[in-house]
Amino acid sequence: MWTQQKKNALNRIAEEYKSLNRSPLVNFGITVGLFNDDDLFQWKCTILGPKDTPYKGGLFYLKIIFPDDYPTGKPEILFLSPIYHLNVKFFTGKDKPLGHICVNTLNDWNPGDSVKKILPELFALLHKNNPDSPYDYNDNSRRNEFVNNRALFDKKAQYFTKKYSTPFTKLKEFPNGWDFSYYE
Repeated sequence: MWTQQKKNALNRIAEEYKSLNRSPLVNFGITVGLFNDDDLFQWKCTILGPKDTPYKGGLFYLKIIFPDDYPTGKPEILFLSPIYHLNVKFFTGKDKPLGHICVNTLNDWNPGDSVKKILPELFALLHKNNPDSPYDYNDNSRRNEFVNNRALFDKKAQYFTKKYSTPFTKLKEFPNGWDFSYYE
């Protein structure tokens, strides 16, 4: 049974989806679609890795999940493609799902925000890792690498972009987290 709140959410989501398809964010290399034509509450999204970043040449798949109380409740956005990035969760755990991202618009969400506002921030995320809010293991090894050996961090980001995110790479499940084993 659909509540009025869920019907309102569906109307808002449909409006945003139509708007993005009428005016796509081509300057950001972002497209949106649906996983299932019968479910507007889950979108698929692709983002092209920007040229001047270690993610250049990558095609990253994301999933946007809308809550039943959208826009009061914020959407959840997950990278489905493994990405070597400080602000994307790369290990499994109970607090946030694999691929969960940390961006300001979601952290400071309000009902006046929209997915169209979030998507450029996701593109900007590929330009900048934020060492102040990393998803890292308890030892902060990736954060320390980013701060103290940026060349190595960027080299790994390029390596894993080529390994996991070329346009012909097929998505697969990673039940134990993303494998970022790296051997030079």
